[in-house]
Amino acid sequence: MDQELHGRERLRFEEFDHETSPNGRARVRVVLSRGKRRFTGEAMGLETREGAGRAAALATLLAAQAATGGRFSAELVGIKMVRAFHAWIVITALRARTPERSYSLVGSSGAPGEDTNRGAVLSILDAVNRLLGQVHGG
Repeated sequence: MDQELHGRERLRFEEFDHETSPNGRARVRVVLSRGKRRFTGEAMGLETREGAGRAAALATLLAAQAATGGRFSAELVGIKMVRAFHAWIVITALRARTPERSYSLVGSSGAPGEDTNRGAVLSILDAVNRLLGQVHGG
């Protein structure tokens, strides 16, 4: 089995940067780690709650794909931010592929405070880490 894809170590959220350009676009950079290695993903979107959250989710997917040496690919099917119980909850849906098969994944996470962008990162990690554990067999 390919150690990059099937290793036991989970991807961990390390850094998050969010910049707003004068033209109303959000640029998001996410850094993940696996062991001692770090992986970066960047994406752009509209500077709205939904647009910046989508960019955060896409940047996280790019970093996750880099962490597996490209042996895993995924596309963001959708992202929803729901206000419930006095908190924001971020739900993401993905279509993912490994060389062996395809997967439909759902991730979810509470947003830290009002930070739905970080909630989007954590929601993607919820889904991706579950996949990496599943293809590893535990």
